[in-house]
Amino acid sequence: MTNNFFYKVTAQANVTQPARLDLFGVIGGGFWEEGFDEKSFKDAMSVVKETQPLDIYLNSPGGSVFAGIAILNLLKQHKGAIRIFVMGIAASAATLITSAPNARVIMPTGSMLMVHAPRLSASSMTAKQLKEAGVALEKIEESVKQIYVEKTGMKEADLAEMISHETYMTAAEAVAKGFADEVDTTQKVTNSFEDNVIMLGGMPVQKNFFDNAPEDFLNKLGEGVAPTQKKSILNRNEEVAMTLEEIKAQHPELYKQIRDEGREEGLQAGMTQERNRIKAIEEMALAGHEAIVAKAKFDTGMTAEQLAVEMIKAEKAKKTTMAQSRENDAEDLNGIGSATASVDATPTASAEDKEREELLKGANERLSKMHKTMEV
Repeated sequence: MTNNFFYKVTAQANVTQPARLDLFGVIGGGFWEEGFDEKSFKDAMSVVKETQPLDIYLNSPGGSVFAGIAILNLLKQHKGAIRIFVMGIAASAATLITSAPNARVIMPTGSMLMVHAPRLSASSMTAKQLKEAGVALEKIEESVKQIYVEKTGMKEADLAEMISHETYMTAAEAVAKGFADEVDTTQKVTNSFEDNVIMLGGMPVQKNFFDNAPEDFLNKLGEGVAPTQKKSILNRNEEVAMTLEEIKAQHPELYKQIRDEGREEGLQAGMTQERNRIKAIEEMALAGHEAIVAKAKFDTGMTAEQLAVEMIKAEKAKKTTMAQSRENDAEDLNGIGSATASVDATPTASAEDKEREELLKGANERLSKMHKTMEV
């Protein structure tokens, strides 16, 4: 891959001046990952003269061991002076690149190295394939140990112990063990810790990449951190109170993310609440009160409980009006003779009245249940 930020070569017309090659990201790259591989490295080296000095700025969490070995071999062939600056971390396969015997490895304060044994993914292998892969992996591990022996001068047994687990080294520790040649105290790699991402010299690396790091890894990482940033790494579990304006000013992207997520959650919650309100109103609605129900749904934002109260009031008003009307009718019958004296002055309640009574009774019962639920 040849992304300009992650992979860049700066050639010099004057061959006595060093060419510069930036190698940032995963070795071998990938569909979802920025990085570089042996092909793009070889293409970049084609513009560097055979004896021209070369400065490589490296920041990589590792990747393909075969691509790392291929790049190492390409560096071995270069006849000019080589300096490799670790601008964040050189981990796993990236340490194969720093192991070029004709390269001087310079580590600014705050940079890190990490070595471990080669690994492979065995999620879809058969038993036979696993056995074959195991044999191949042992051979690859032997090759890696020999590369480290050539670079560091350490005993093979000591290196075997180091790569039997993940071994992290600060700049000073890497120089002491021979993996690096110089600590550059004039430069400092700026690292920071945000959520589950560690920014190593400007390159984001997921925190779970360092699950097997020693307990003081982040403390060591903090050696190259400015005082204002050190707190976020060393005291990452400590709560820090910030005002909204401080979050907005210091973390604009985080503020935007929180705001957008809050709006989305609020919108979804509001839609759900409104659907539930409409449903409750429909369940509470009584025949003959369509106008009140429609107003409750769309005009007033009334709750189902409030609708029930309004319908009860309306029913009472209607019954009062009907009773008054009956009294008026009875008074009109007072002057009629004995032939009609046997007629009952109070009319029998109609079937519609009885149905309305039953509906109103049901509404009251539902309202009572709602109140009890709210009290629980």
